[in-house]
Amino acid sequence: MRAARKRVNWQSLHAELERRLARLGETIDSDAGRRHAMLRERARRLSVVAKGAASARLTRALRCRIGNEPYALPLDCAREVIPPSRRAIVPGAGEEVHGIINWRGEFVTTFDLAAVLGLTRAAPEGGRIVVLRIESPRLALIVDAVDGIVQFDRTSLQPAVELRARRADLFSGATRDSVLVIDPIRLIARLTGDRAAA
Repeated sequence: MRAARKRVNWQSLHAELERRLARLGETIDSDAGRRHAMLRERARRLSVVAKGAASARLTRALRCRIGNEPYALPLDCAREVIPPSRRAIVPGAGEEVHGIINWRGEFVTTFDLAAVLGLTRAAPEGGRIVVLRIESPRLALIVDAVDGIVQFDRTSLQPAVELRARRADLFSGATRDSVLVIDPIRLIARLTGDRAAA
């Protein structure tokens, strides 16, 4: 014997469907509080993405000086900053090679950054030595002063023009506050070439 089929009340089913559609139809525009909360949340998420993207473009650099002129050397190129130490002069090496120093038991060829950039250092003695991260050969730069660490946006660098140095090809560009940023790859290629020539 078959069970009696229950009759569907299509009218009540349509009415329930209409009520649910009406509730679904309450869009974000009909509720100002929800709209503002969602927009705030969206802005917060976008700002996190923007901050992350901005930090990916930022480069930290060692701010050095030759005389009063500031230069920036990307921090991933510098290993340590030390005071000047006793050096051995290399005969016939040229004005760019400052000498050889003993750093932690290793011989390090030290270059005068001013001479490398085609400038004249106001104070030929003193200053600071920046030991570079390159390990073989071990190299260092002597500068007049190291002012600390700065941060700049790589995408906002202006083209390097020959305002303060004859060798503008050694720069990645200039920051908004006119600090010339040294290109570490070109610099090391130049130094290793000079060292081989010496």
